Amino acid sequence: MSRRVAIVVVAGALTTLLLALVLTSRGPAEPEPIEIPDETLAERSAAPRPEPDLARYDPEVGSESDPLAAGKTLLVSLESLRSIGTLVVPLRLGQPEIPGSTLEGRILTEGRVLELSAAVGDESTDVAQIEVASDFLTPGRYIVEIKTSERSHFPMRRYAIEVR
Repeated sequence: MSRRVAIVVVAGALTTLLLALVLTSRGPAEPEPIEIPDETLAERSAAPRPEPDLARYDPEVGSESDPLAAGKTLLVSLESLRSIGTLVVPLRLGQPEIPGSTLEGRILTEGRVLELSAAVGDESTDVAQIEVASDFLTPGRYIVEIKTSERSHFPMRRYAIEVR
């Protein structure tokens, strides 16, 4: 038994030594050259950065606009917010819900939470509509959370509203 152990240990040591010799005989790998474009860092920082994927609220169209997809931001101007009494936002749910049902939701911002409900349409069951009183909204960013009926560990859709 001890003779077998000794043979295994010697074979392992020889294998390790042989592997070390092969790897060190190659030498360090040559780094591949990197092509740097002519554009300088100052030119890159001066270039306008694209805004995140924003949907703009049009007070003329109101709730007739395209539904806001989960994870996207609705940009609302303060001027248009003052001209309307209630902000009506259609939200794309990503899955069908029961026609005419109501989903629980809330709007979160720094230090404030507004509980609300989202009404699912009769024809378009993957769209729900929320209504937010314009006096609740001041310049800043708001997170809208809608609890869906999907069967998952976290049945929630999130949207953002930004008032500028």
